[in-house]
Amino acid sequence: MIEAVFVSENIPEFTDVEADSWYETAVNYIVRSGILSGTSSETFSPGLSVTRAEAIMLFYQMEGDPKVSMKNPFSDVPDGESYTDAVIWAASRGIVKGIDADTFAPDLPITREQLVTVLYRYARSLKKSSFADLSGFGDVDSISGYAANAMKWAVNAGIIKGMYGELVPQGAATRAQVAVVVMRLKQE
Repeated sequence: MIEAVFVSENIPEFTDVEADSWYETAVNYIVRSGILSGTSSETFSPGLSVTRAEAIMLFYQMEGDPKVSMKNPFSDVPDGESYTDAVIWAASRGIVKGIDADTFAPDLPITREQLVTVLYRYARSLKKSSFADLSGFGDVDSISGYAANAMKWAVNAGIIKGMYGELVPQGAATRAQVAVVVMRLKQE
């Protein structure tokens, strides 16, 4: 005799994640995967900006919190913070660079183009890259030079789809947007 057993996936029901919203599936995926958690037991805060340090911690955690042996290249990343090893690891792999030679700015919100650039560098380390034409987006000229190939890659891979015909590269990336792009990267 075969018996069906149903197991709860223990995904919290966040009061601020609307059913059937554009980000609901991604939030459930990223929380179930242990990549990102809610801001409380009842909230995810999908519209909250993600800091540069928080974004880098996602990739570090996806890699299983690897050991770090490189010297810290950033004067504003103190020892012992929750993000210290993640930032050093990402810098050692070429996934992240500072806003200048020795400044990382961990507490600044990460912009959409910075997030895509980190995604691109991370994916490139996994040998995934090809590029798309961005001329269909109304704000293509506002993409910073350093992020151009990353945006082309992300659009080609279906990781970034834009908002109302624009990429909004200078806009701060929200937790909902991060959940969506990380899910799309993992499923690519």
